[in-house]
Amino acid sequence: MPDSLTAEWWQDHTPQILETIQTPLLIIDARQRLLWCNSTFLGLVQWDWQETRGRSILDLPNSPAHSKHFQKLIAETFALSQPTDGCEIEIGVTPETRRSYVINSQPLAGSANTKSDKVLLVLFDVTEQRRVNAQQARLAALVESSDDAIIAKTFDDHIVDWNAGAERIYGYTSEEAVGQHISLIVPSDRLSETHKFRETLLRGKLVRNRETMRIRKDGQPIHVSLTMSPILDLEGNMVLVSTIERDVTRRVQRERELKVAKDEAERASRAHGEFLANVSHELRTPMNAIIGMADLSLDAELTDELRDYLQTIRTSAGVLMDLLNDVLDFSKLDSGNFEIENAPFELQEVVESTMKAVSLPAYEKGLELICNIENGVPTSLVGDPLRLRQAISNLLSNAVKFTEAGEVELSVSLGDRDSDGVRIIFRVRDTGIGIAAEHQAKVFAPFTQADSSSTRTYGGTGLGLAIVTQLVSLMGGRLTLESEPSQGSTFTFDAKFQVSNKSVDLGTPNPQQLSSIENLPVLIVDDNQTSRHMLERTLEGWSMKPVSVSNGNDALKVLKSRKEKGQPFPLVILDALMPEVDGFTLAEKIQQHPEFAESTVLMLSSADRQTFRERIKNLSIDAFLEKPVTQSDLWDTIASFIGGVPVRRTPRFQRDLQQPAPRKLRILLAEDTPANQKVVTRLLEKRGHSVKVAPNGRSALEMLVEDDKGIDLVLMDVQMPIMDGLQATTQIRELADERLRNTPIIAMTAHAMRGDREKCLDSGMNGYLSKPVDARKLITLIEGHVFREQSEERANVDNYTWDANPPMELLDLDSALTRLGGDKSLLEDMLEFFIEDIPPLLQDMRRDALKRDAETLERNAHSLKGLLSNFDSSQTVSDLAAKVQELASAGQIDSATSLIPKLERRSRRMVQAAELALQNRDKLFDS
Repeated sequence: MPDSLTAEWWQDHTPQILETIQTPLLIIDARQRLLWCNSTFLGLVQWDWQETRGRSILDLPNSPAHSKHFQKLIAETFALSQPTDGCEIEIGVTPETRRSYVINSQPLAGSANTKSDKVLLVLFDVTEQRRVNAQQARLAALVESSDDAIIAKTFDDHIVDWNAGAERIYGYTSEEAVGQHISLIVPSDRLSETHKFRETLLRGKLVRNRETMRIRKDGQPIHVSLTMSPILDLEGNMVLVSTIERDVTRRVQRERELKVAKDEAERASRAHGEFLANVSHELRTPMNAIIGMADLSLDAELTDELRDYLQTIRTSAGVLMDLLNDVLDFSKLDSGNFEIENAPFELQEVVESTMKAVSLPAYEKGLELICNIENGVPTSLVGDPLRLRQAISNLLSNAVKFTEAGEVELSVSLGDRDSDGVRIIFRVRDTGIGIAAEHQAKVFAPFTQADSSSTRTYGGTGLGLAIVTQLVSLMGGRLTLESEPSQGSTFTFDAKFQVSNKSVDLGTPNPQQLSSIENLPVLIVDDNQTSRHMLERTLEGWSMKPVSVSNGNDALKVLKSRKEKGQPFPLVILDALMPEVDGFTLAEKIQQHPEFAESTVLMLSSADRQTFRERIKNLSIDAFLEKPVTQSDLWDTIASFIGGVPVRRTPRFQRDLQQPAPRKLRILLAEDTPANQKVVTRLLEKRGHSVKVAPNGRSALEMLVEDDKGIDLVLMDVQMPIMDGLQATTQIRELADERLRNTPIIAMTAHAMRGDREKCLDSGMNGYLSKPVDARKLITLIEGHVFREQSEERANVDNYTWDANPPMELLDLDSALTRLGGDKSLLEDMLEFFIEDIPPLLQDMRRDALKRDAETLERNAHSLKGLLSNFDSSQTVSDLAAKVQELASAGQIDSATSLIPKLERRSRRMVQAAELALQNRDKLFDS
């Protein structure tokens, strides 16, 4: 490198220097011929220098000369002989490589005093700058077009940017707002809030969707949703703060209005619920007296005319109760205050009991009532048996009401089955009046019937199907109808259930039992084809050999023919009511033929045995079953006469209520209505119990404490003056005396709304009975809490290996004798009661666990605990019973069930010790 850069040096090195520059360069003459360009330009337009040098750039591809802006630039440069700031053009071989350039032109002097004949063109790449400018323009447009206020401010809260959205929301123009402190729009009591937001940003966190208050130019406060973020410089330092503020005043106002509306709706709903509860209570209370007094009066000796009057009163009262229940159920469904429970139940039991309930009205109209549960339908289910029974009952009652002749059939079949459970299909078919197609849709609407004229034949509110529709929907199904006028109707609904892994024996035969009647010939005599076929399918399913005929004359012919062939019928099933030769006449003729004497005669009828007591008095009818005949009842009856299979035990307490109870009870009745006092007192006295009456809860509490003979059970009304039943129960459960504290208490109340039962049980009551009181339910509930049928229950206690010599230390007889005031005779009685009561209680608990009936298990465990605590020396056995009670109360049925075997073993050892004590009473009690 020479010490000084001479002109010659620059001349020699200029091409080399220009070649290293990355900016595209080219030199053209006045005729736009390419005199020189650097490699950067050649790469941009992809020209070959040897081919293009000296050629006009107008003839070359990808040339900037093709732009009119370029031509204008060249022309001005040569004309003026001075540098010209250039135009912007796009250059590139493909769309992907095209970029934006700004071209500047520099004239190059020729010889002295001549115009420039050459121009140096310099191309500056402005692609990225144009992209950034476009992006900034778009952002600026977005900011300006936004409906939200977008505000930039300094750290000392002075506004530096204010968009159009801010002008619209706050009313200040940009000129008015920029440079002002943020207090221009922030209320003084919210300034500290903005400082906290800024501190949050400094900690590296964003402020998102914070709702606060601002002030408009006109002084009106508004609600805004605020999002705040930092604005950073190139080094990442926060230099400004940006806020996006959205006006949410209308939304806040709507939310407040909605809350007010919601609160009003909830108040209205509560008022509606309270009104329903009060209506229920006020109507059920007098209805209880009407129905109760009518029932009591009908038990007395009456003239036919007076009996007819009373029966009319009783029937009308029942209609009113049905109407009340329908209206209450519909109101609860309509308001959403209706819940479907999930509890284990036996489908066969629900279906059969529901069919029995409608058998009397069906018989009174001469209808055949048929029930058919198809094979393969699981019967141990988990669902809501009460609501299922209600749905079936409504459909059956409707079918009976709208059918004047023929039959009503309930069939149950299996739908789809998956991991979530099983779908059961229920069909109620009748041969009634039918429904025209144009009326079918409206029968599902509330308060509507197909015939709404003033001359309509059938009564009712039209609520039944509306209730069933909603109940079925809550059970995961749908109700449908198929019908034609004068051809009858078929209502079908499905419901989803879980299949229980625990089942209860309802009399269905097992393989061992079936072997005793396999291939047994049976003659079925029934004029109803559907009933006949149902019996045939059932008996064939039990491997029997049924033969069916439709009338008595054909039956006699078949009996004679089979007898002559040496193939008699050991069992004959007769329908009681048939044309020409009815069942009674046929039974009489069978009885008159000695050759048929070996046949067991089973009669079926739509009415109970008492209706025909005169006709069957002298007939050898071995068994009498009411229609609809259920599979379990049919099996039990056949099994008791054929093959020596033991019949299942009759349910407890299903005895004639006119007979005295096994033991007289002392019952305290807390009831404020005189009419109800009379009804309940008379019902209980007819069973032989004694009743003391308290007009309110406080009196009941005082009478319980002051009674020196001991109260066996308290019947507690809920709504009473001075102190209600819930308050009284709570105080009884807090008494110091354990005997009084554990007195069974049954709620007997006209409250029948959702949650009423739970309130009663939560207060410490043992059971719940809604008014009007059903006499059988009342007696069953009371006597079930106080004692058990000893002889019947003990016969069913499982075999148990007793200890040869159980330790007498299991029993604390001294403490028991002290509590009894030294009365050894009374102690002996208590031991006898202890021995009699424990085994059936244990059996009940096993059955409760099998049914997964936590409520009854809790109650029975409570009773067992009370019995055990009288003699349990260590209190460990009674504590174990208390633990079972506690677990059952909490719904932990599996945990409670796991303790029952241990509780049984220990309890039975105590029973054996008690028996040993009585065997050695002389030596033991004299010590």
